[in-house]
Amino acid sequence: MAESSKRKVAYVFDVDGTLMPARQKLDEDRANILYQFMMGHDVYIVTGSDYEKTDEQLHGLQNDCHGSYQCSGNELWVKGERVYSNNILISEEMLDWFNYVVHRSDFAIKTGNHVEIRSGLINFSVLGRNANNDQRAEYIKFDNMNSEREHISRLFNDRFSVFDYKSAVAGSTGLDITMLDKDKSQVYRKLSTEYNEIIFFGDHCLEGENDYPFVCAMTDASRPLDKAWHVSSPDHTFELIERISNVTI
Repeated sequence: MAESSKRKVAYVFDVDGTLMPARQKLDEDRANILYQFMMGHDVYIVTGSDYEKTDEQLHGLQNDCHGSYQCSGNELWVKGERVYSNNILISEEMLDWFNYVVHRSDFAIKTGNHVEIRSGLINFSVLGRNANNDQRAEYIKFDNMNSEREHISRLFNDRFSVFDYKSAVAGSTGLDITMLDKDKSQVYRKLSTEYNEIIFFGDHCLEGENDYPFVCAMTDASRPLDKAWHVSSPDHTFELIERISNVTI
């Protein structure tokens, strides 16, 4: 068989909500399963989180995969070395708007550290990144009932999309803000030049969520072998990993 016609597959995993519950660590058994899968497949990570947080959650496993795309693809790490990173600017107007939204929210708990600037990405949270697990659970319940993050994201895009900023619901309590086309879609575009088949696993695949740009780019490309799994939980993800492992052994 000619080299150009060989099946070359990339397996691309979101982290929070896909490999483990948001902001939690991968347990030892699943870390071993994922490591074994990495040894036999071309695995990539794509997450809105920064490298340090992913390193903590995955116990360094991202260094064993083919590449770890941090900050929604605005930073790439390979074998523990940073290959590139993008920048993003935040204006006083945007900071004032974030503060206004925090103070106007009906959710009573505000823990501070509401805006975090990463490589090419801004993370915003009404709750704040200093929240403990109980406070996060309270906000998740509130957001599920009121769709606050979805509403805030729409308001942000109405106001700031003219400046090429784009907001998406991310994780369990926040929003990820990137520049136009500097979201997870850029990861698909890069990998699609190297692989003739891409299998993606994510939990936020609906329009307005931060895995959607990857799925949308895949849909637009219309490549018949590509597949996006909209997983319902980490349990679902690891069921799929086991199924794929059994097929490819």
